[in-house]
Amino acid sequence: MAFSHWLARLRSCSKKSAFSNAFCDYFYHNKFQFSTCPNNLPSTIAEKTRTRFFSWSSSLLPLAFAVSAGSLAFRSQNIQPSLCEPTNLDSRIATIGGKASTEFVVKGIHKQIPQELIDELKAICQDNMTLDYEERFYHGKPQNSFHKAVNIPDVVVFPRSEEEVSQIVKSCNKHKVPIVPYGGATSIEGHTLSPNGGVCIDMTLMKRVKALHIRDMDVVVEPGIGWMELNEYLEPYGLFFPLDPGPGATIGGMCATRCSGSLAVRYGTMRDNVISLKVVLSNGDIVKTASRARKSAAGYVVLLPMSFNHLTPVLFPARHVLIFLALSSILHVLKALGTFRSPRDISLNSWSPRDLVKKIISVDAHSGSELVTYNVDTWIMADDRVHVTHVEARLGCLILHPFLIQVFTKYDLTRLMIGSEGTLGVVTEITLRLQKIPEHSVVAMCNFPTIKDAADVAIATMLSGIQVSRVELLDEVQVRAVNIANGKNLPEVPTLMFEFIGTEAYSREQTGIVQRIVSEHNGSDFVFAEDPEAKKELWKIRKEALWACFAMEPNFEAMISDVCVPLSHLAELISRSKQELDASPLVCTVIAHAGDGNFHTVILFDPNQEEQRIEAERLNQFMVYTALSMEGTCTGEHGVGTGKMKYLEKELGIEALQTMKRIKTALDPNNIMNPGKLIPPHVCF
Repeated sequence: MAFSHWLARLRSCSKKSAFSNAFCDYFYHNKFQFSTCPNNLPSTIAEKTRTRFFSWSSSLLPLAFAVSAGSLAFRSQNIQPSLCEPTNLDSRIATIGGKASTEFVVKGIHKQIPQELIDELKAICQDNMTLDYEERFYHGKPQNSFHKAVNIPDVVVFPRSEEEVSQIVKSCNKHKVPIVPYGGATSIEGHTLSPNGGVCIDMTLMKRVKALHIRDMDVVVEPGIGWMELNEYLEPYGLFFPLDPGPGATIGGMCATRCSGSLAVRYGTMRDNVISLKVVLSNGDIVKTASRARKSAAGYVVLLPMSFNHLTPVLFPARHVLIFLALSSILHVLKALGTFRSPRDISLNSWSPRDLVKKIISVDAHSGSELVTYNVDTWIMADDRVHVTHVEARLGCLILHPFLIQVFTKYDLTRLMIGSEGTLGVVTEITLRLQKIPEHSVVAMCNFPTIKDAADVAIATMLSGIQVSRVELLDEVQVRAVNIANGKNLPEVPTLMFEFIGTEAYSREQTGIVQRIVSEHNGSDFVFAEDPEAKKELWKIRKEALWACFAMEPNFEAMISDVCVPLSHLAELISRSKQELDASPLVCTVIAHAGDGNFHTVILFDPNQEEQRIEAERLNQFMVYTALSMEGTCTGEHGVGTGKMKYLEKELGIEALQTMKRIKTALDPNNIMNPGKLIPPHVCF
């Protein structure tokens, strides 16, 4: 192999400097194993790795040079295929979820699950697993989603502990069998479909509250507990968890989709309310993403050749790199072998190892003269980034190839996992930020002649500086659905609902200010409630909006949009969408989290009528593309799953999707973690 040739050249290096001697001796006494197959490259991000390329006591700089040289050799062989979806899919299957896809039945490749794996799962889970068809069918069809898949899980397991989840995942990875995590089954975009069969991991038996820290206002829970159950547990302590998606949602699923709810305008989304996670990776490793501290700058370091694109990044704990920089610092090498020039008189000579850890350093090395010489130009790219370029060197007979050393002191694994939809790992423990139950609250409702008037009031309220906790908008069709479902007699006009919290005096003051804003925008029938039961009854109208829609068309399915735009564009987006919805023959309702620019439509259609499904898809696409034209997103809180993949390239660009694909490949080289979700199948690198 070409790399063996490089090693032979290294061993015959001429002794021109102490540095080159040490460099050659290092490779002579340390054996390295490389493979061009990405599935065999190391992908761990934890401190413990199964494959160790070197001893921590040795310098890391020669490793960077060696990998750089190896990258040149491997590139010349041209044998690494593009990393895409399996090539044995036909063209119809490969476009599911990709650009311009209009299919909603997700296809996949089903392989017979090995009996050996079933025996292993039986040994792990005992009686907490099933092969029953009805149970598997139930887990293969989301309860509130029109999305379907051609296959269902081959087996459903119900782990009771983190250790069992780790063993299950490890066994599935060994047999390369797909895994689909499963929670409350309230997701809308096909997240829990099993298009390739495999193992469904139902987390609902893992629902303990492991620790409550009242003085720290946080709680440690397992993923199977529902947010409503958790708040019932917390209420006697005067605390609550402030996210409120659909009833039945579990904390694990809420992390997976990075959900929010009506209270996000005040408390943020799931991303803002999770302190730490424990996650089982595809190889069975259990990773703790952060401590329980509210702030941390601890992180990881990545060494990656600039031109070796298919190499899986190798991550090192930052403290080990501090040791390395103290013992065999890059700056010492450059100081001994090179000269430094800087347009802003910033010299690498004066940097400490700790300074280097806080920087991202790029070194572009090319073949130079026979002597070991370095010419380095440096400049500041930003406050926290330095780019070093134009390095020429020749160490004996070794020609250096471009490589990159990246140092991240804030590599946030918690945020990486939140919203990853089970494609990177299975969440087994969550530490959540809690809030005090407000001393007093007021719920208000008011009506408007047009939906634009209602949206304008929502925007004006936010701009007034009032700290509302909820601002919800319902159009006249949605109010009609509420009346039908609950026997109400509400005015069937666009309606806004508010919640104000704080002290009694402050809540009433806010109510009065908003009442004046409403009157200035053609609002009417402003009513408010302070009695606890009356407030619950009003919010019940909003929380059960989806089920109320089915009262109008009990045998229909719902396609639910989830676009979100900057707040200033909300009124225009809703107005343009409403015109299109009203002109459609389908029944369509509008529900919006109007305080943060997130708005939904419930489009009811007969699943047996293809023309109705196509019309529903057309309306959904109209709203998505309109939102994207306003610098918005195709999904504010429901997640991507299979339903929104086709819009991601338009929203983020192919480069972002390729980066996501690289992360997925690094952490899940066998592609067993919820395959076919989040990343469109046409994305390659």
